[in-house]
Amino acid sequence: INDGRIEVFGIYSSFHIAQMQVGLADPFRIGQAQHVKLTLNKRFPVQCDGEPWEQSPCVVEISHFGQAKMLVNGLDQ
Repeated sequence: INDGRIEVFGIYSSFHIAQMQVGLADPFRIGQAQHVKLTLNKRFPVQCDGEPWEQSPCVVEISHFGQAKMLVNGLDQ
């Protein structure tokens, strides 16, 4: 969790997404990296943090940028 790496995985189709949502399949695990560079040569459906869109040809560079601070409930339950 605190290694500064990004999990990179792929899916095969929208049907594969549906299978993952009900626990019948797993994503295709590509690897982990501190920096990822994707070159898209044609329009391509993508999703990031739950938000889908169709991306035009481009170069996408993704890197780890710190970590968000989270609040912890200090009360005993």
